[in-house]
Amino acid sequence: MQHVVEQERSGLKSWSGVAQRHHLQLAAVLVVAAAFRFWHLDWGTDSADGRFHGLHPDERGLIHAAGLLAESLKPALSSYGALSLYLPWATWPLAQVLSVELFDEANRRGTFVMLRALSATAALISVVLTWMLGCRLADERAGLLAASLLAVATLSIQQAHYYTVDGLVTTTTLVTVLLCLRALERDRWIDWLGIGVAVGLTAGLRINGLILMAPAIVAAALGADRNLRRTFMRYIACAGAALATLLLLQPYMILDPMLYFGRDGVGNLVNAAAIATGKIPRIWTLYDSAQTPYWYHLTSLMAHAVGPALQVAGLAGLLWLANRRRSADLVCLAFVLSFVLVIGRLEAKNIRYLTPMIPFLCVSAGVLITDGYRQAGKPWRQLAVAATAICLISSSLYAFAYVRVYGQIDPRIESLDHIRKSFVADARIGYEHTGVSLSELVRPEDQFRWDPDPLGALFNLDRFLLSSEKVAMVYRWLHDVDGVVIVDVARMRHFAAVADRYPIEAEFYQELFSGRAGFEIIADVDRGPGLGPWSLTFRSSDPSFDGFDHPRVTVLRRTTDQMQHLASSWVGRLQSDPAFIDKHLLAASRAMKLADLESAGSHLDIAAEIAPQHRLPLLFRCEILLRQGRDKESDILWKGMIDEMGTGAGSFWQHESVGLQFAGATLNKLGASVIGQRCLETAAKLGT
Repeated sequence: MQHVVEQERSGLKSWSGVAQRHHLQLAAVLVVAAAFRFWHLDWGTDSADGRFHGLHPDERGLIHAAGLLAESLKPALSSYGALSLYLPWATWPLAQVLSVELFDEANRRGTFVMLRALSATAALISVVLTWMLGCRLADERAGLLAASLLAVATLSIQQAHYYTVDGLVTTTTLVTVLLCLRALERDRWIDWLGIGVAVGLTAGLRINGLILMAPAIVAAALGADRNLRRTFMRYIACAGAALATLLLLQPYMILDPMLYFGRDGVGNLVNAAAIATGKIPRIWTLYDSAQTPYWYHLTSLMAHAVGPALQVAGLAGLLWLANRRRSADLVCLAFVLSFVLVIGRLEAKNIRYLTPMIPFLCVSAGVLITDGYRQAGKPWRQLAVAATAICLISSSLYAFAYVRVYGQIDPRIESLDHIRKSFVADARIGYEHTGVSLSELVRPEDQFRWDPDPLGALFNLDRFLLSSEKVAMVYRWLHDVDGVVIVDVARMRHFAAVADRYPIEAEFYQELFSGRAGFEIIADVDRGPGLGPWSLTFRSSDPSFDGFDHPRVTVLRRTTDQMQHLASSWVGRLQSDPAFIDKHLLAASRAMKLADLESAGSHLDIAAEIAPQHRLPLLFRCEILLRQGRDKESDILWKGMIDEMGTGAGSFWQHESVGLQFAGATLNKLGASVIGQRCLETAAKLGT
């Protein structure tokens, strides 16, 4: 008996030693993870004068909206969950200790650093939760490997440097899945209520957190008690707790539903969802719209998020979990599959949306490698060790290369130095008026005159303008500026991806960079990731991956005053090209002036075939019908267009009324004076 007791004590000591060793290793992993995530949280500071710039547009908007809660508890925007606005205020006691006045413009840097530290802390907690998930699916070795992989996962590190919701959603997602696994083991009602609360918290950060009901449903179905009634009651308890938590966090979903479900404002939940799904086109989703759903995520985005080695190991690990088909595996796969199905179909395919899935790639890779090592023979064990080394070393090098971005001056700030050296004090500088523009980064002593580009207006008015009118507007802008500064991710890469849909906008950048538009490049600032003297100057497949912390910035200077000649040459080419509607509308105008209404209609048919969504052929058709005495048909066509535009109830962005004003002026020039005047009158009415 004594021998047995001694053996048990020896076993306990041995197990304790192994556990202690693993915990020390986990502590080392957390130190590495913290070093990567807390490195230079003050990025965006101008080293010359110490001024801080919040360079991430989503981060700026979120922090500004959180600050407004001091004036009113009603959220200023609803595209992000209310919890992301409340959480910054939880750091207020610590901010007071550190003498940081949150949301004070005079201490902007302190506010941003504090809230970025909140994101970094959440990311660090995610590493611990990933370790716990790996331990549950396999053992402590798998958990340690999974945590190590996440510690050096580049996308996780990048998102820790912004106060945005993706890193926070990752943390609450892991908590929810771990609660689902605990419910599998002991199946208590308190567990299902806890899962519901966790789902509600995640949805309170971003509404698609409701996806987490999928693993909850699978966990309930796989529980020890297969009684249908009891399983259904689990669903009800979980869903009820999720809904109650969400409404508790966002009571204005009931008190003021128009804040979330109305049609006004870019920060509205419904409009944000419409943009993400492609129902409302925006410039920043054009590049994404040209990519193949799911395949783009699987090949390009995931490779840039974690590197190809971890991508391959993670995907192979997911297949391994599907092959094992244990209950815990199926719960995790339920989340991954439902998440991919929802996120993958969005028109907006930003790489940051993948952040909550990265820990599951790390865990599945860890489980695959440790299972392979344990079950395989010696040669295959060596392969498992090699796979581990490749994943960790390549991911670590990628992480080291990427964090260099935060320790160097931002290209937008650096480009201003080139502008100061190359232009006189009162020079007029053209810039792209977007969330990554430079006009807000100027120093107080700078005397430049900043002139916003017309490309945003051209995009919004696309269905109301002739291609030749777009060219004229662009060259009028170029004629007035001495130089132009272009941020590659602002508009250029987006229009280039859909040159077939926006040929004028795409060709404009080609003309500008080739010198044919009368400008020369004087500076090209590209400061990407790198190791030592080596720089990785490649541009990723997702503009937002580069654009928020290291966009490429090009400064151009005007070399000629012959803008009118250059514009006339391009306009003439467009008006004679049958691929554009200009030629056919001009032909319809000439035929109408000759009273050849049938021929005019034929030209309009061709124009409508070339650009089915364009308003001008349709409006011109209304004029032709009036002249044929078919007033009723003309009125039906006009009313249908107005109803489709939604201008009667106040449309999103309010650009349709401006478009009608441009269309009215164009129609008057083409001789369609009745409908042209009607457009101008309607635009004036809607404008009021």
